[in-house]
This record gives sequence, structure tokens and C-alpha cells, in this order.
Amino acid sequence: MGRRATDEELAEEARRWDEGEVDLGEWVDVPADLSMRDPSVSISLRLPYKMLAILKEFARRRGLPYQTMIKEWLRGRIIVEARKFRASLTRKDG
Repeated sequence: MGRRATDEELAEEARRWDEGEVDLGEWVDVPADLSMRDPSVSISLRLPYKMLAILKEFARRRGLPYQTMIKEWLRGRIIVEARKFRASLTRKDG
């Protein structure tokens, strides 16, 4: 496993995003599709209690574990954003 970023490095990265300094041109390799079968990594994500309760209820109504549903939602959003990004590159080049 690689080195963890320091608090200062994370703060600097957040500042760059907040101030629009991140060049999305670096993201040309975003995959067009993401497999749910790829190896997973465990993360810790803090959510407001009510948000998690709502997510769990959505998942229950769909008959899914809530973490599976969240991964599906994130996967879908990544695909949408990658398509938008690729389209913006095409407009800039063309």
C-alpha cells in the first residue's frame, strides 16, 4: 500500500479544487465503464445521520444492501461525469 497523504497535502489539494486550479485535462484516462467486480477497498466516510437513514431506506425499498446501492449510484455518476468530460474535450479540440 502506498504512502498516506499528510493533513497539509490534503488541505493543499482541497484548496486547489476550491480555487479551480485543478486541470481536468489530466483525467483523459477515466474509464468509460466501471465493473462492480473490480477489487474493492475499504474506506471511512462520514455522512450526516439523516442522510444515511434515507439511503438505507432507499436501498431497503429496492431490496439491496445500502452499500451496494451507494456503489451503483457512484458508478453511474462517474460514468456520466466521464462522458461530459470527454465531450468537453471534443468541443475544445474541434
